[in-house]
Amino acid sequence: MMTQTLLWTLSILLLLLGATGFAVKRDYVRRIIAFNIMSTAVLLMFAGFAVTVEDEPMLTGVFVVLLLVTSVLTALTLSMRSQLVSRFNLSDRDR
Repeated sequence: MMTQTLLWTLSILLLLLGATGFAVKRDYVRRIIAFNIMSTAVLLMFAGFAVTVEDEPMLTGVFVVLLLVTSVLTALTLSMRSQLVSRFNLSDRDR
């Protein structure tokens, strides 16, 4: 029960931190990072639910896959942002 309480507390703190960062920051990179922090908080909430389930090795694999997917999506988002910025910079030079 102690592990579940710790996971819930940590996930709520991360969710509040990410939501605050997303609402306050105007830079897109910082907003993407804040969104990634919020997605990690949701994964920790799922882990808090899964502590009571007996089949833990399966759930550990699922969480590792979810963390990998989140990391890959963040990397893709950052690369798309850099491509958009470079395109906007090229179109500004043409004017």
